[in-house]
Amino acid sequence: DEAHTHTHTHRMWTDISDDAKDIISNMMVVDISKRLTPRGVLEHPWLRRYQKSELPTAQMSGMQQRLKDWNGARRLKGAISTFAALMRMSSSLLEELPDHAEQEAILAKVRSDEARMQVLRESFDMLDRDKTGVINLQNIQDSLQALNFLKTPVELKNMLKRFDVRNTGEIDFDEFCIMMGPAYYMRKESAHEHESELANIFDAFDLQRTGTINPAELKEILSRLGTKLTDEELNDMVRQADSNSDGVIDYPEFKAFLESHIQPSSTGEMEVTAHEVRR
Repeated sequence: DEAHTHTHTHRMWTDISDDAKDIISNMMVVDISKRLTPRGVLEHPWLRRYQKSELPTAQMSGMQQRLKDWNGARRLKGAISTFAALMRMSSSLLEELPDHAEQEAILAKVRSDEARMQVLRESFDMLDRDKTGVINLQNIQDSLQALNFLKTPVELKNMLKRFDVRNTGEIDFDEFCIMMGPAYYMRKESAHEHESELANIFDAFDLQRTGTINPAELKEILSRLGTKLTDEELNDMVRQADSNSDGVIDYPEFKAFLESHIQPSSTGEMEVTAHEVRR
């Protein structure tokens, strides 16, 4: 069968539960459109059993670490994406909104990348400070003030309009995805402007002006955005981009991290070997 090009007859599968075999099988489907998505992994019965502590954990250190890495990467990219969104709302490059056909094309492309959708949802939720399911003018103002950025009422209204694709007076998640989709923005942005955007976001995180981002700075930024994390979670976030393991993120690491896929494996999916997924 096209979906399963492997079997579970080898002896190493003897102690593996049916749920564990199922999650592995569905993560290895050749057809990417039928392959289990990151969200599907999180919602799978096996992982739900694990989250409820219904599984032995002695042999699951590898799987646990991959999940921690994935969550750390998603959260860090979400925070960075939040800054990118606020900057793009302020950019004159987005004075002209995409037409309906272009909106649908961009949205379809963004939706096809589940990992990207997870990052955008993380970012959207940070800006949706009152958890109403939309981003309104007050949310934008509150977020900017929390980050010590001041805008005039006219500037705030223009920021909202640049993402308010459907002219409703607020920004829903689809509109956010459309305007954060690289297909539209990157076509309007030069390489120099893209580099400048990255540098400005990095500088916003580098609160201590040391040329690096450390866990304490991340904690402060995320706190201002309404997200509270433990020190362990913050260290996990830094580790995702800290390629030389010095405990901080420098600018080259920051750029390399953003160019990488959210999943910790080279294939873009969480790699799980049989011995890490036990009954």
